[in-house]
Amino acid sequence: MKRQTSHLIGYSILALILLMTMACAIEGQIPGNNQDLAATQEALQQTQVALSVEQTLAAMQQGDPVPSAEATGNITVAPEPETTPINPLCDSGILVNFEDVSFCYAPSLASGVNSIIEPQEISEMSENFNSPEHILFEFQGYQLTPTFHEPVIHIYPIQAYTSINPFTQDRINELQTLLSQKPETPNNIPFLPQWNAGQMFSTQKAYIQFANGEGIRFLTQYGQSYWPINNEDLFYTFQGITNDGQYYISAILPISNPELPASGETWPGDLTHLGETYDVYIENMNILLYSQSDDSFAPTLTLLDDMIRSISINQ
Repeated sequence: MKRQTSHLIGYSILALILLMTMACAIEGQIPGNNQDLAATQEALQQTQVALSVEQTLAAMQQGDPVPSAEATGNITVAPEPETTPINPLCDSGILVNFEDVSFCYAPSLASGVNSIIEPQEISEMSENFNSPEHILFEFQGYQLTPTFHEPVIHIYPIQAYTSINPFTQDRINELQTLLSQKPETPNNIPFLPQWNAGQMFSTQKAYIQFANGEGIRFLTQYGQSYWPINNEDLFYTFQGITNDGQYYISAILPISNPELPASGETWPGDLTHLGETYDVYIENMNILLYSQSDDSFAPTLTLLDDMIRSISINQ
């Protein structure tokens, strides 16, 4: 470490000497010799950049700490984004870049990602289920299997979405209000796309910022009747909006915890009487899953959160 620091200091001194020499040369330029002056100025700028790089490398040797999220009540408040977000996952993970959308994921999460343009879908059941043409990322060889939900990330253009599905405007407005107020214990968190099922509960809620937007992540399960919380149906979701309000991000990623049964059918309780005390059961499940450590989930919350933070949408 001392040898590396010495080299960095040495390089910085040499760069500084060169910078001062070239500055003197600029002052001594003959007026009217614009080509020589321009060339010298360009070289000076390059030297300044080199010096800046050396200083940055030297600072990195000091091991400056990176701010982490702070827990507030039942929900995590993510730190303010930096001008250039630093995401360690993009150093060791796999980069996906498709149609001006990019993100990084860990090799342990999936064997690959299929990036496609999902065509517009008009539902025969209700316009509330209409979906616009949008970008869809499908995870292949996902870490967790079998699961009821397919692991995907949707990138919806908001204007196109609301034009064919009036239901979505309320959900988008609700999410924008939630993100502006950031309550510590949010309930009835907005979710898209619309499904023919209801949100049974939500837990492990946290606000997350990505490259050019923000949203909220939580664990949830959807159903049409009283049903045990289980590893086949449980999933991690992120619902977010870009800062300019043009795109809506919906991630649906199955997740599991060893405290849960493998499926609803393997739940050890009495399914015929579950509905009689379902509110108490759900509250107990909420408390149980909040008490679980990050590493107890598969995939881990950190692994999924880092992937969400790496999302960037160029507009």
